Formats: sequence, structure tokens, C-alpha cells
Amino acid sequence: SGLWHGTGWTFLLWAAVHATGLTIYALTRKLRKRAQKRVHPVVLSTCARLLTFHCVCLGYLFFRAKSLAEAGTWLRSLGAGFSITFEVNHNWSSLVFYAGVMALLDYLEQRAGELWIWRQQTWVRTVVYAAMMLSVVRLFAPSEDFIYAEF
Repeated sequence: SGLWHGTGWTFLLWAAVHATGLTIYALTRKLRKRAQKRVHPVVLSTCARLLTFHCVCLGYLFFRAKSLAEAGTWLRSLGAGFSITFEVNHNWSSLVFYAGVMALLDYLEQRAGELWIWRQQTWVRTVVYAAMMLSVVRLFAPSEDFIYAEF
């Protein structure tokens, strides 16, 4: 799949990271089945999601880099110190706020024993759905650095 996006080494490395992940996934099938018997399902699925997320992000590092040198610089900077700027602080605050809203809705749903939102009046559902859409647009709106803006 690396050739689909370009012929540079960074695209080939991006594809190799994904291929390696899929290969490891296939080769560890028996190990994962044994782990399902010993480890709580929530812990297991949380660890699997975190590992998958970080492997995909590693692949995206190569996808986004313009050269192997730039990818190497970014990889080295992952372990370097960083400072929290206003922009990072603002985004984390938004993420915590919206996660809190979603957690509250999930709590209400679990307490009711059915989907809480379905039992509400139309105007309440509309406000909740609008807030959810706003959170998606607000958190994930592309910036000027959006990768496909150059195409």
C-alpha cells in the first residue's frame, strides 16, 4: 500500500510498519487466545487498543515525513522534553470537557438500562446531537498542516 501514496522510502516504511503489525497480529493468535483466559477482557482490550493506536501513529510518522532524515529527527524528538504551550493546553481542556460530556451520557444510559437519549423529547435529542457534532468538528477540524491539503 506504500506505493499507492508515492514511491518514496517514507511511504514504503509506512507500509512496512503496517505489514509488520498485521504479521505480528497473525503470528500471536494462540498467545492472544491464552491471554483471554487469564486477563480481564477490559484490560486486554484496552491494552490492544493502546498498542494498535501507537503502532498506527508510528506508521503515520513515516507517512507524513518528507524524507528519511526528517522521520529520523521526529523519532529522536519523541523522547526529548517538551513544553506545554497554550495551544496544547487548550486542546487538552477541550478534550477533557467533551470526554466528560460523553461519560455523563454513558452514565445516564447505564443507569436507565436503555439508551437514555431515545427516551428524551425531540428538542433534547437535537441539542445533544448538535453538541456531539460540535465536539467532533471542534476537536478534529483540519488545520493548515492537514496532510491532504497539499493534494
